[in-house]
Amino acid sequence: MPLLQGLRLSRNPICNLPESIKNLSALMELDLQRCTKLQALPELPMSLLGMTIYGCKSLERVTNLPNLLNSLMLSTYGCVKLVEVEGMFRLESIDKIDSETMDNLGLSQLESMDCLDMKLLSNLTFTKRKVRELQVLYECGIYSIFLPGNAVPSWFNNKSTGSLISFHVPWLPNLKTWGLKICICYAVALDFKKATWMNGCIIVSNKTKGKKWTYRPAFIGIAEEGKDILWLSDWKSGNQLMERGDEVTVSVNMEEYYQVKEFGIRIGCNEQENEREDGTQHGNGIDLSVYQMREGQYFLCNHEDFVRSSCYSRIAAGSRLDLVETCLCGFQCEKHAKQWY
Repeated sequence: MPLLQGLRLSRNPICNLPESIKNLSALMELDLQRCTKLQALPELPMSLLGMTIYGCKSLERVTNLPNLLNSLMLSTYGCVKLVEVEGMFRLESIDKIDSETMDNLGLSQLESMDCLDMKLLSNLTFTKRKVRELQVLYECGIYSIFLPGNAVPSWFNNKSTGSLISFHVPWLPNLKTWGLKICICYAVALDFKKATWMNGCIIVSNKTKGKKWTYRPAFIGIAEEGKDILWLSDWKSGNQLMERGDEVTVSVNMEEYYQVKEFGIRIGCNEQENEREDGTQHGNGIDLSVYQMREGQYFLCNHEDFVRSSCYSRIAAGSRLDLVETCLCGFQCEKHAKQWY
């Protein structure tokens, strides 16, 4: 079926698709809506322009999402178990990561949390999931972890009770690349009942080089009344972020549902990182140039292009985002923040 352009398998009790689907070089539309037994997707053809996996409640892993950041129209609402899109993001239990990553996130200095009780919200599928053990998110060369806590740990030596920290990168000899560790303590906003949407992003601006990176994670910890959350993140970005002597600001935007109680940063060196002269690739092999929105501005967000562009514009303008998604198959779903919590 080399000329097949559309494939509709909605409400089909399939558990997987054949590997040969990648050979359908003319396929542009794939409808898997409410295939509730589907657990994983193999490599998909690069010709794909529209796909709906709405309501695939057993789907955990996707091999690839071709053209996600430019032309793919995608509906993922209701995929409550989706934890990985290869090459884009991965959410996994803390017992699957190495000790070096644990140390970089400062987890070895925290008390044991064997009986965790919190929820994560997926910004991609607009679903929430209960977690009983710590989960580590990796995407865009950034490790993130969310856990209960009401204060930034002491090893973050630059702290603020506001939402912005400015600093100059130290002039230290023999250090080629830099990394950045960030910790945010946030709580439910006092007027959270009036909130119409929830945003959670970190913005790193290099004033010297005129570049800015805005990071919106695929998952975020859900704070509740009386239950604050710590967001620990380790940016393995090397010279893409900063060099010695650069003026840098780090800011946090948690509007409208949350408020920042405190946040801190710690600058570290990555002596073993690989370098590229254009500054687009860090030591973990992630090319962040694909996330460029305009000259010198990058939006590190793994969402389909329409929603991603709309979200970035609203964040930049400081106004609310109407979370309405329309996919190529005609599916439309309004996602109101109040029903997530």
